[in-house]
Amino acid sequence: MTGTKNTGEYEESPESRFRYTAFISYRHVEPDRKWAKWLHTNLETYRIPKQLLAAGDANRLGRVFRDEEELPASSDLSREIDNALEQSRFLIVICSPHTPESKWINQEIVKFRELGRHDRILALLVKGEPAVAFPLALREIRSDLIGRSHLDRTEIVQVEPLAADVRAIAGESERTAKRMAFLRIAAALLQRRFDDLRQRDQERKTRRLLQLSAALSFLLVGVGLLAFFALFQKQVADSEEEESEVVLVRFADGEVIWEGDGRWISFAPYPTAGYFFVWSVSGQDQLRNLADGAIIKPLAGALRHLDFRSLTKNDIFVAAFNDSRYELWDGSGSPALLRNLGFGLRGYLSLPNDLLLIWYENGNAYVIDLAWLTHISRNPDGLAPSALLDSLCSGLFAKSWFDQRTWENRRPDDTRACVQH
Repeated sequence: MTGTKNTGEYEESPESRFRYTAFISYRHVEPDRKWAKWLHTNLETYRIPKQLLAAGDANRLGRVFRDEEELPASSDLSREIDNALEQSRFLIVICSPHTPESKWINQEIVKFRELGRHDRILALLVKGEPAVAFPLALREIRSDLIGRSHLDRTEIVQVEPLAADVRAIAGESERTAKRMAFLRIAAALLQRRFDDLRQRDQERKTRRLLQLSAALSFLLVGVGLLAFFALFQKQVADSEEEESEVVLVRFADGEVIWEGDGRWISFAPYPTAGYFFVWSVSGQDQLRNLADGAIIKPLAGALRHLDFRSLTKNDIFVAAFNDSRYELWDGSGSPALLRNLGFGLRGYLSLPNDLLLIWYENGNAYVIDLAWLTHISRNPDGLAPSALLDSLCSGLFAKSWFDQRTWENRRPDDTRACVQH
């Protein structure tokens, strides 16, 4: 009768008790460490093809143990390693000519065999030939036997582990060799046929290429549409530029006074006005000489409108700009800027005696003539301009702004005294 100290048979508890899908055993030297990191990352991020999943299965392989990633600072690393081995479904050994030199890797393989999982030991060959890269414990199973004479003897069984090889063969790229080696390991962990997993992986790659091709096609169509739109806009802009050429010709003899970029031009209605305004496409409007088209003054912005008719004094006009700024100009002779009226202007009204009342959104009001500026008040009650002036002048102008008889009956000095009150 013969007994055994280690039969290699082990009654496993349900798969769900394992904390790790696999334990990676490797030497902390290069290139072994690099390949261990590569395998660890790829296993934990790999998505299992949907066709290989049963209802309720997770689409990931699960956690993989690598000591540099998992172990905390501990005074008993040996015990931590043993615990991790016990909680792992598979053992993966990174094999290179450095591997057989490590007694720790050999002990981890032996420990895993003692757990009864000798059929779940995998090898990843990264350098060298199997004969020099596989540690002894990976190539043979040793069992201590007790015979009838009670003498111990050791039985050695040579085994060939399931191995994946990242070394490229002739005609194969390094990238392909790495992918095939990874799929062999993944197939073993999933307990699926390698050919099935490779086929599903190829189908997934084909789908991704088709999706990428479709995305690139949409992108090219989009770029084409944008290019077409840009060309169309350029043609429109070119057309507008052509249409924006303004030519000013003297009616008497047909002589061209000025031609250039402009939306349109405006003339002052004064008979003696020797200038005109150019409303430029660029927004840099100009005041030019009517005799030869030369620039008299570039304006500080783009014009919104010119008001030549609201003021009682013929040579004074208001220029309004697109930025909501107003300016008061003297248009007699050579045009000159009298005063910048600023922003927030709510309205203005011409008064007799060459006076102008202006009021702002903030309630301030002013009376202006060509020589001086008088601040009336802040108008705290928010009065309308007519009520404001009536209030300031103690009822002298109660009838109406436009009652010219009331104004004409007042001497200019009386009017000024009233608004300065």
